Amino acid sequence: MISLDMILPLFTRYYNVETENVTEPFSARADFKSHNEQYVLVKSAHIADIDSNEHIFFATCDNLDEETLLDFHKKAWEQGQSMIEPYYGHKNTDISLVILAKNIPEESCKLIKKLRHSAVYKWGLYGYSNYRLLAVDCTTNKTFCNRKGDTLSSVVNNFIIKQYTIHKKEDEEV
Repeated sequence: MISLDMILPLFTRYYNVETENVTEPFSARADFKSHNEQYVLVKSAHIADIDSNEHIFFATCDNLDEETLLDFHKKAWEQGQSMIEPYYGHKNTDISLVILAKNIPEESCKLIKKLRHSAVYKWGLYGYSNYRLLAVDCTTNKTFCNRKGDTLSSVVNNFIIKQYTIHKKEDEEV
């Protein structure tokens, strides 16, 4: 069965993962920051700064009913928005939510696909934000995501497949 301790190492290579001092109802948060500069011929001829960020919030629960899902969804978007400081060199800040649940009812699966947010700052001159959502049913190892959450889903699905093949090989050896 998949747990948060198994999922977090997938993100530690590129993200700063925080498991302590994380705002409720989340169990962990991962932050990614990228800064690039453009210049002509020499660095003193600076043209532009380009910042790209992502904040991933991790939540766990036993039963992901619609009320719990909407609560996680609302709080992740609000907390992510509060961390954004748009300016001329800001390209994007994506806000993602990963939920690990022991049971995900059919109604919640349908709602997951419909949940979305996006924001544009100063008509796009100060960047934009997108919202990604991924829910993992830990008992069946199935993933459910919104339209923008496909990238998160592929990362977690690849991990699940690797874990399954490792455990299958161990069972065959015994």
